[in-house]
Amino acid sequence: MTVPERTAPLVPSRTQSNVVGRSALSALAAVSLEETIEAIDGANTRDEATAALMKHVGVRFESSLLFTIKEGAALGFRGHGAGLTAEAVTAVTIPLSVPSLVKAAFSAKATATSAPPGAIQGRLLKLLGDPSRPRSTPIVVGGRVACVLVVGDATGDPHQAATELDRLAEAISLTYTRIVRESKPKR
Repeated sequence: MTVPERTAPLVPSRTQSNVVGRSALSALAAVSLEETIEAIDGANTRDEATAALMKHVGVRFESSLLFTIKEGAALGFRGHGAGLTAEAVTAVTIPLSVPSLVKAAFSAKATATSAPPGAIQGRLLKLLGDPSRPRSTPIVVGGRVACVLVVGDATGDPHQAATELDRLAEAISLTYTRIVRESKPKR
């Protein structure tokens, strides 16, 4: 599913760094979930909202990949993890016709915790550091999945992290929707 051409792109600009290193993350003061949601809600641009999301995800999960959805594929956009470089993130393309955690979240428009094994799913898990509890969640804008966030293992309580991921996805979906609506010309 693609976003209609008449709307603004739903992802931050590619001029921003696509990967946040673990050392850079440890230098950041951990922000609470509530502070992160407040930052996402108050964002004036998609870049600001995505930066707040990825800052929190970078501290809360061992690895992550944020994909944008375009023309039947999920394109790697932002991420973090031990083996991820900016080049590795942007080189990832996952067809939505092949089973994977990305396709599962995209198709169901809901969080997914499993996908059938296969070459694409295997590569995705390897990029995430072979997590034991990977999850994916859609970011829905205007009734369409615009992005999918896939995370590796949580740092800390995995059940609490799962709840946080769902709340973050809801917050970023609402903010992206607001920003797109505000960017449309008034009639």
